Amino acid sequence: MRTFLYFLICSLFVLTHLQSFARSEQDSLRLKRTELISQYIDLISNPRRSAGVERQIFDLQNRIISVDNVLLEDFFDNAIDARENALRDLQIEYERNKELEKKIEDMNSAGFLIIIVLMILLMITLALITFLAMRIKKQKRNLGFIENDKALIKIQRDNILKLKDELEELKNNPPMTEDAEAEKLKDRIAEYEKKAGETHVQLIQLKSEKRQLEEKLNQLQTEGVSEKPESTAAIEQNREELINLKNQLEQAQRNINDLSEQNKIMGSELQNYIQREQNYQAEIEKIGIELSQTLQHKEEIQNELESTRDQMKSAEFSVSDQTPEIEKLNQKIEIYKERLAAEENARTDFEKQINQILDDYKKYIDKLFQQE
Repeated sequence: MRTFLYFLICSLFVLTHLQSFARSEQDSLRLKRTELISQYIDLISNPRRSAGVERQIFDLQNRIISVDNVLLEDFFDNAIDARENALRDLQIEYERNKELEKKIEDMNSAGFLIIIVLMILLMITLALITFLAMRIKKQKRNLGFIENDKALIKIQRDNILKLKDELEELKNNPPMTEDAEAEKLKDRIAEYEKKAGETHVQLIQLKSEKRQLEEKLNQLQTEGVSEKPESTAAIEQNREELINLKNQLEQAQRNINDLSEQNKIMGSELQNYIQREQNYQAEIEKIGIELSQTLQHKEEIQNELESTRDQMKSAEFSVSDQTPEIEKLNQKIEIYKERLAAEENARTDFEKQINQILDDYKKYIDKLFQQE
């Protein structure tokens, strides 16, 4: 290795000296050519030339041409060497480019193969994950696990908290009993009956006044026909009395119509009030049923929540163990349906009672009008 380095150093040294020698030789030739041209110009500029001078001019021309030929040969040799060096460099660059293209193609092929391998591995991984997920799901189904147990526990906890809030609200504002509601409804009906009686009395009084006014009007008309008026003033006085009586009669008729309209309005108000009472009673009954169900099943729901938490912690229950729980839940659902049916029947009976009360009240009002 050291010998090779020495050889390279010596070669570089020799080449450097050869290049400097060639440059010095070319410089000497250029200088010599300049001198020959100067001599040639001096000989040509002399007008008196002899045969020897012509010979010298010819020799100078030949020497200048020979020097030019040598310089041209050196120039062409250098140009050829430079061209060969450039071609060699281009060839080296071309080979390097080919090698780089080959490396790039190899890298592209390797990258494509790597991508294919990664895709295959990814597909295999996804297939394994899917298979394991299906297997785990199947095992859970076979073991009877409840999916989304945390969500179920959260829902049960929220329901219990909601029921507790409803219990507190009902404790603070207890609903009225059925007897209290019935008494309240009876009081309202009695109030409306009292108003209807007062209206009936006023109606009778107005009819009596109307009858008296009609009798008085007939009496005045009869007196006006049977007796001759003594003067024009008496006629005018009788006419004014007749007009006043007619106005009073019309006013009495309007009062009667107003009272009749008030009776109708009171009847419609009573109907609306009874309807509102029915709706309110239905809501009270519904709340009472929900409250009773809440009180009855509060402990059961808490026990179920605790058992569900224990099952989540242990995760060792089976389908056979869950079958009685499912049956219990089905029984609870049936009981709830029966209670709903009983609630519907009770609501229907209450509506019938209210309708009966309304019918009795209407009959009573009609009877009062018939008596008038």
